[in-house]
Amino acid sequence: MYFKSEPLPSMAFTPDSEYGICNREKGILRLNLRGGKPEGAVREFSAGSVLNAVPDSAGAVLRCGPERLAALSAAAEKAGAAFRLERTADGAKLSAKGKASHAMQPEKGVNAAAILLHLLAGVFPAEELGGFFAFLDRFIGTETDGASLGVRRSDAPSGPLTLNLGIVKAGGSGTCAGLDIRYPVTADGGAIFRKIRACA
Repeated sequence: MYFKSEPLPSMAFTPDSEYGICNREKGILRLNLRGGKPEGAVREFSAGSVLNAVPDSAGAVLRCGPERLAALSAAAEKAGAAFRLERTADGAKLSAKGKASHAMQPEKGVNAAAILLHLLAGVFPAEELGGFFAFLDRFIGTETDGASLGVRRSDAPSGPLTLNLGIVKAGGSGTCAGLDIRYPVTADGGAIFRKIRACA
């Protein structure tokens, strides 16, 4: 309605910061990764509810035999207080506690989804863990700079690329993960997207 009587602006600014101190903004990519229903050891997984925050808790329902359960219990105990294991009739429930942070500074938090996936990947071979979860651990893991995806970037005006694994969900309807990527002002968002898609 407004633009029927007024021209489109040639430039704009966001009045939520101090101009002169803050005069540029990183590009943002928000990506959803989707997979089929979980068929490996991980039957359910839940972490995060928004992309722009580091998830501070995560949980997984696992189906596994006594040998894997013993290895999982030992790994969780060795890792310390961040993990809690509860045995079930056919496996276990495993939860992780992290530290929340804004997605613009994911390195200041502890990503509960990432540390839980990493613990599971250390116990279950990729074929047992499931391809979707193995991919997340291999190409994202606990990194916040996109190095394993081949998208690590940095420039003088705006600093390094940041990557946050904000959401991971799995269950009867399938698997999904959400990424919040903030890339330097001199980087090409399309090239970053294509690089990530090539990894998948």
